[in-house]
Amino acid sequence: MLSFKDIPCYYLKLRWAEMLSRNFYNKRMKDCGITGRQFTLLFIIKYNGGSSLSELGDMMNLDRSTINRSIQPLLKKGLLEDRKMDGQRNSSIWLTERGEEVFNESSKSWNKAQEDFAKLYTKEELEKFDSTLELLKRLEDD
Repeated sequence: MLSFKDIPCYYLKLRWAEMLSRNFYNKRMKDCGITGRQFTLLFIIKYNGGSSLSELGDMMNLDRSTINRSIQPLLKKGLLEDRKMDGQRNSSIWLTERGEEVFNESSKSWNKAQEDFAKLYTKEELEKFDSTLELLKRLEDD
């Protein structure tokens, strides 16, 4: 079986890293009834004091249609509400009372996942990870 080092395709390696990290967090959030991406959306909306789809997309580096698909299950579960005013074009997404409860309850699992992730690496490796992410941001400018 090929190892990461044997694969000459950086795109495949990045996709693999995304899948591994998504699975890592989703497994730890499973008992909360939400995914890692959904928790991140709740987090951004909570601390942003409501958000438009464009703001969420910018903060998560996702296009508007992906954000829209991602929030639909949260709207259906009653965790989010759209406070768009009549005649207003853009949505204004806010946490509901139930959304606040789920966020608070699931924060424990999220914090544990963060701790578990950090335990896998040395302090130097985590610093290098952050530096690598900063370098990857250059791809946006290219």
